[in-house]
Amino acid sequence: MNQETLLPAQQLPMQNMNGQVDGDGQADGGEGEADGDENEYGATGIDVLEGLEAVRKRPAMYVGDTSSSGLHHLIWEVVDNSVDEAMAGHCDKIDVTIHRDGSCQVVDNGRGIPTDMHESGRPAAEVVFTKLHAGGKFKTGAYVMSGGLHGVGISVVNALSEKLEAEIRRNGSIYKLSFSDGGMLAKPMQQAGRDDTSYQDYDDDPQGPMSAPTGTSVRFWPDPEIFEDTAFKAQTVKERLRIMSFLNKGLQIRFRDLRVPSRMAAHLEATDGMEDYLEDDLELDGLDQEFMSDDISETAEADTLAV
Repeated sequence: MNQETLLPAQQLPMQNMNGQVDGDGQADGGEGEADGDENEYGATGIDVLEGLEAVRKRPAMYVGDTSSSGLHHLIWEVVDNSVDEAMAGHCDKIDVTIHRDGSCQVVDNGRGIPTDMHESGRPAAEVVFTKLHAGGKFKTGAYVMSGGLHGVGISVVNALSEKLEAEIRRNGSIYKLSFSDGGMLAKPMQQAGRDDTSYQDYDDDPQGPMSAPTGTSVRFWPDPEIFEDTAFKAQTVKERLRIMSFLNKGLQIRFRDLRVPSRMAAHLEATDGMEDYLEDDLELDGLDQEFMSDDISETAEADTLAV
């Protein structure tokens, strides 16, 4: 057996692509050195996206896509926050309106987003709208059941909107703040009197959520630079809200599309929840009352359930 002398790695001669060894023992590599290679993957290739920038960079990670499905997901996220208030027993009316200018407004008579100062030194409402994973769903007490994206929903909506306006009714006052260009604070939160509110031209129902002393209104304009089409489909919204009414018995939801003046408002309420769905949609008359008598919303399991 022939034995070869093994050299330390640093002493091994270097060959070029033609198998030739250069004079100083280094391969004649010419071009292709690691330094300066634009395809090199190193520390300089790591980007750190701050705040809502990540959402605008990769919107599909948060709302699924930038087509019609992702567009309508913005509405679902805002509505889910209102439904969370209903599930916690603090809200029984939600209004969803598509305005003539293409914006969508969701109003509820819940507790209203907190407006006091957060430990970060900013009003809590500003934190909720501008910081991912900021909300009342991470600690026990505020919510025992919730839906949506668990703390990123409303900030994602803000990030993917060219403009967003919020009005909060709380502590006997109205607090207003607005954002533009994907979540940039346009007008910091300020307190306004009861007479200084855009609600005056919005609601003609004295029994609607606007008549309550507390609640939240969120109106947003989807960003056309993000979404392929920013026109909401009334039927899609109505069907989703209808499902939400079945899942939350007693919750009154009103939907209006002001783009079509002749279109009547849809009042959605399932007084018996899923029983109404089974009887009306599936046409199951004469359901076993003993079977339907158990209300899962009143079971002990619901106290710790999160969806």
